[in-house]
Amino acid sequence: MRTVTPLPRPARRSRRSRPWCPVPRSAILTHVSDHQGFTIVLRGYDIGEVEEAMERIRTARASLDPALRAAVRQELTSRTFRIRMRGYDRAQVDEYFRQAIDRLT
Repeated sequence: MRTVTPLPRPARRSRRSRPWCPVPRSAILTHVSDHQGFTIVLRGYDIGEVEEAMERIRTARASLDPALRAAVRQELTSRTFRIRMRGYDRAQVDEYFRQAIDRLT
């Protein structure tokens, strides 16, 4: 007759414990997506809108068409972002877009 031995039960974790991760949580939060290391703050610029504008910058910089680059540059100078809970830091985003507009010339 064959006897079956039960498998050991996994250790119980409290609700507050998190799984082990070799990378610090702060490093994960600052490198999500391609946001240039923008800090996520309580009240900041809408993440989706900023990411969309950054995609426009990437396509304009990759293009050799000066008209497209000028159009994107003009669009960015008059662009405003909505302020949301848990958005990108406004000062960091503003500085990034100032530099991006300068690079589009």
